[in-house]
Parts: sequence; structure tokens; C-alpha cells
Amino acid sequence: MKIRILFSLILFTFIPAVVSGQSFYFGIGYDSFIPASGGFGKFADKYNTQRAAIITKKMESPASFSGVSFTSGLALGPLLMEMSYSSLKGSMSSELNPATTQGGASGREINISNSAINVTFGLMFGDYESEIYLVLPTIEGNFNSMDFRTRLTGINNNEVKGELSIISQLGFGAALMKGIANTFIIYGKVGYYLEPFESSYSDLYDKTATNYNLLSDEANGSYSGWLFKAGVMLYWNCLL
Repeated sequence: MKIRILFSLILFTFIPAVVSGQSFYFGIGYDSFIPASGGFGKFADKYNTQRAAIITKKMESPASFSGVSFTSGLALGPLLMEMSYSSLKGSMSSELNPATTQGGASGREINISNSAINVTFGLMFGDYESEIYLVLPTIEGNFNSMDFRTRLTGINNNEVKGELSIISQLGFGAALMKGIANTFIIYGKVGYYLEPFESSYSDLYDKTATNYNLLSDEANGSYSGWLFKAGVMLYWNCLL
């Protein structure tokens, strides 16, 4: 699946670039998403409240989701179009008093994987002699697919797998690019992403035995926050 996505990224930019006589680039980078508390924060609060008598270290919302990303881009005059794929990881954990838990569990671990496809449109301004370019503003869409693994620690307990629904986000940001010898681009990018509609985290509640009201939206929450990207890309000038 990942190979197909990478191949699609290249076709997304290479074919239009050759046809239109412009430039395209492809590269690898590192992404870090800093989420607001949102749905994970609501879950952590509910988890801690229900285990107040046995918990010794409260569960907190993931501090960040970080990992590798692959990006392809196409420059059509001042208009920049990008498509990227990222594989990010995050985690949550708590500590429990083994003397008060069934089976002597000492805590819980939750490891979350987030696969995201990003589509970006932006306006690019730059000095072609110095190869310094500013992309501002960028308008972006993110489509996140999440799964998680959770287990009780301190006992011989198997991991339990679960999934969260597809999460769609709308983002706005800016990017700074520095070309090197008309061959490479070093880039940095920042954006803020909003989730217009709350997603369901019910599977996370279910797989951790955390109670919620099935007839309400208690298990729903948003997935918003800041995304930081940095990396290096190889680019081709297709001007004829």
C-alpha cells in the first residue's frame, strides 16, 4: 500500500510538470504534529476519573505525533501544489497501584499509529538567483487514518488492537524553501489544522474498558493542532 501511495505522489507531480513545462520535486522529511487536547484529552480525563482510586500517574493526551513523510510538489508559476504521505506515531500511558488492580496490573500503554495523506495549495514568492522561496499562504487538507494497540503493563497481557474513524482536517500555513545548486531544496513548514466535524473515539473507550454514554456524543472529539515539517527534496526544472 505504501509503495502505491509513493508511486501516486510521483505521478501526481511529474506528468503535469512535463506537460505544462514547469518544475516538480520529490523528497523525504520529518513531521511532528502537536495536537490540542481534543478527543484524546476527553478520553484521558474520563479514564482518569473512573480510576481515581487506583491510579498513581494520570494518563495524558499524546504530546505529539512524529515520523517520516514523503512529499511531491509541482510549481505552476506562482501556484504551488503538493501531495504528501506521512506515517506518524504517538503514545499515551498511565500508572496504577498493583495492589489495588485485578491481576496486579501496574499501568496501561496505548500506542497510536497515524497514516495521513495531505494535499496542499499555496502561493510561492521567491528570488530565483538566491533560490530562496516563501510559500504563503497554504491551504491544506489532511485525511488521517488511525489505529492503536493497548495493553496492561506489569502482567502477562496481550495487546488489543483498535481503530479510529477517518479524520479529515482543514489547515492553513506557510513554508520556507532554500534551493541548492538548482538541484536540491531544504524546506521548513508550519501549519495549523482544524477538524470541522468531531470524530468518534468509541473504540478507544471500548478497548480500554472506559465507560461512556452510548446515547450521547460523549466519546466524540476533535483532532486539531500544529503541524511542523522539515526535510530535503530533489527537484527538476521542466522548462522547455
